[in-house]
Amino acid sequence: MRPGWRTLAASLLALSIPFDIAAAGEADDLDIAMANSRARARAVTRVAASTVLVRAFRGPGSEEGQIRYGTGFVVQADGGVLTCLHVVEGADAVVVLFADGTAAAARLEARDEGADVALLRADWGARRPPVVVFADDSALAVGESVLALGNPLGMGLSASVGICTAKGRRGVVAGQPSGLLQTDTSTHPGCSGGPLFDQRGEVLGMVNAVLDPGAGSRSVAFAVPASELRRVLSDLMAGREVRRAWLGIQVRPLANAAPGLDIEAVVPHGPGEAAGARAGDRLITLGESAIVDLESLRNALRGLRPGDLTTLRILRAGRMEQLDVRVGERQRAEPSTPQ
Repeated sequence: MRPGWRTLAASLLALSIPFDIAAAGEADDLDIAMANSRARARAVTRVAASTVLVRAFRGPGSEEGQIRYGTGFVVQADGGVLTCLHVVEGADAVVVLFADGTAAAARLEARDEGADVALLRADWGARRPPVVVFADDSALAVGESVLALGNPLGMGLSASVGICTAKGRRGVVAGQPSGLLQTDTSTHPGCSGGPLFDQRGEVLGMVNAVLDPGAGSRSVAFAVPASELRRVLSDLMAGREVRRAWLGIQVRPLANAAPGLDIEAVVPHGPGEAAGARAGDRLITLGESAIVDLESLRNALRGLRPGDLTTLRILRAGRMEQLDVRVGERQRAEPSTPQ
C-alpha cells in the first residue's frame, strides 16, 4: 500500500472509532431503557391482578345511590381487601370490581380511624386472586422510581409512574399517626386506597390523600407506608382494636444533630412523668432501640402496645439513668380526612 493510501486508511479508521463507540453506547442506553420499561410493565401486571375498584353506595346499591369510588388491593385471597376508610365510611353497600369486570359484594369488616384504613370482606366465591406482597418501605430512598394504580375520576384502573419525593411527611391528613410517603405519581380523586409500589411489584404503601393545586400543576400524592399497614393489618385480621403506644413526653432533635432527643415537656400524669422523666432529659434508648432521631422513636413505639413495661435510658446532668415506664395509650384521633 502506498504511503498516502496508508495515511488515508489510518485517518478513516480513526474517524470511524468514535462513531462506533457512540453507536454502541446508544444501543446500551436503549437496552437499559427497554429493560426498565419492561420491568415497570411486569410490576403493573403483577399488582393489577390484586387491585380492585371500590364503589360505595347508599341505599339498595343502585347506580344512582353511588356516593364514593376508590381503589383497593387484595390482602387475603379469601376476600380480604384493603382500602381507605374514607372511601367506604357511611356506605350501606360496597362493591369491588376486578380489571376484567368481575364484581363482588363486600362489607366493612374492620377499621382503623387513625390510619384511615378499612379491611373489607368480599364475596367472590371460588375465585382466589393473588395477594399483594409488601415491600420494606424503610429501604425506599427519596428519588427512587415508584408506580401507582388507581381509579382516577372513576375512569377505571389506571397506572402511573413517578418518584418518591419525600418520606415521613406529616400534617397532611388529620390525626395520621405515621409519617406518610410523598410521590408525584399522577393521582386524582378515586385513587384513594390504591397501591403505591416498586418495580418488583411490591407494595410500598396505600394512597390516602391527594393535593391537587389545579391550573395544570401536577398533583402531589401521599401514602400510608407499608410498615404501618402491616402493623394495622395484624390487629384487624386478628379482630383486635388497633391501639397505639404513648409515652406522654414531648421531644425535639438536638441542635447539633447528635444522637438522642431532648425531652422538652412531660405530660402531667402521663407514663413519662410516672416513670420519673423530666423536661431537660435527653432520651437515648427506648427498650432495646437506640433513639437517634424522631423516626427511630416512632419506629420503637410501633413495636410496643399500651400496657407494656419497658425502659427509658436518659442522660441527665451528664449521668446516664434508666427509668422503668408502663406504656400508655395514644388517644384516638379524629377520623382521617383527605385534604
